[in-house]
Amino acid sequence: MSYQVALMRSLEVKQQTTSMAFDGKPVSSSVLILLFGILKRNETIETIDLTSANMDVAATRALETALADNHSLTSLDLRGNETLWGLTESDEGRSNAIESLARGLQSNDTISKVHVDAFELQVQVLTGRAPTRELHYPEDRRLSDVSAAVLCTLIEKNPAAKSLDLSKVKTAGQLGHAVGHCLKGNTGLVAVRLQESDLGNEGASALATGLTQNSASAVRSLELSSNSIGEEGAQQLAALLSASTSLTRLDLTSNKLGARGTRAVMMSLHHNSTLTALSLRDNDVMEAGAAAVAAALEINGTLSTLWLGKNRIGDEGVVAIASALVANKQKSQISILDLHKNGTTKVGHTSLTQLLNESLSLTALGLAGAKMQFTETEAMQSAAKEKPEIGRAKAVRLWMGSDMNKWPVL
Repeated sequence: MSYQVALMRSLEVKQQTTSMAFDGKPVSSSVLILLFGILKRNETIETIDLTSANMDVAATRALETALADNHSLTSLDLRGNETLWGLTESDEGRSNAIESLARGLQSNDTISKVHVDAFELQVQVLTGRAPTRELHYPEDRRLSDVSAAVLCTLIEKNPAAKSLDLSKVKTAGQLGHAVGHCLKGNTGLVAVRLQESDLGNEGASALATGLTQNSASAVRSLELSSNSIGEEGAQQLAALLSASTSLTRLDLTSNKLGARGTRAVMMSLHHNSTLTALSLRDNDVMEAGAAAVAAALEINGTLSTLWLGKNRIGDEGVVAIASALVANKQKSQISILDLHKNGTTKVGHTSLTQLLNESLSLTALGLAGAKMQFTETEAMQSAAKEKPEIGRAKAVRLWMGSDMNKWPVL
């Protein structure tokens, strides 16, 4: 009698079995399908170890069907099935297997944990059956591409989670694709944090595309600092800003947008009416990028917080931005403006003094690192005072020294 036949007979006879393991041996698809057929009606099996069982798509679909009807299983181990879970864009069956598994887990009300690799997936939390508002996965937990794909697919239908934090996760090269897939269908998440997650242009583009395609998205805050996002990723983020009706906060600190990427993002703000806070700090914006910022600020009446520090925009860039805000002072909502460490001199400082004299909305201006003469500082401080005659009730706070480390958080 073969191992597999003996196994099947034992399953049918020993109805009080609570756990099963295949001892890391490959099992034919037909046997697995029969096993899952039995599992649909079984009321005792709680754990199944399918490590290295050589699962295929057909078996996974049978598992999906079984999970919908089973009410005893609490733990499932699918490690060692790399052929099935391998993420290859050209292999439709592999992505279908992940989708199939996720649907099965979403329909099951008893499974608490699943392994597709070393990372343990807490199914009840991910699906929202154990309601948790914040889903946070620390960097020391090694999240692979497969775990990321299943995790994000489960979150897609989660109605309870409001925040997803996968910051500093650098072990999943396809993380942007996984999160993008999630955001394409999720309508509950409000904040998504992916700082220092090595997304690059491809990951950022996939994420932005998924979010753009979801007209019912509730995401208001998107944190993508330190992800090596350049012009290509910026183009997709610009498309998102053009389409989004929910996003109010976008953090792109310490990326590689450059002048062209900055221009793409700022062009989208000519018509965007929801974004209120944007950080482009440390992005090599330069004078050319600053010109695009100025063009947007001359029109936009929604943005209230703008971080542009450490971008080498120089006097030319500062003059353009200050002049744009003065020209749009009746409509502009800019309240917090960060321009620290941009290599400005007297020409730029004079332009900012004029802005301080005329701005109706400005409450804080960051200028740390700007080398000023005493007379320049004095003129700027005088211009920053409250001005009831123009409708400004409070003085503008000038951040000109080491206190920049206490600058308002974006």
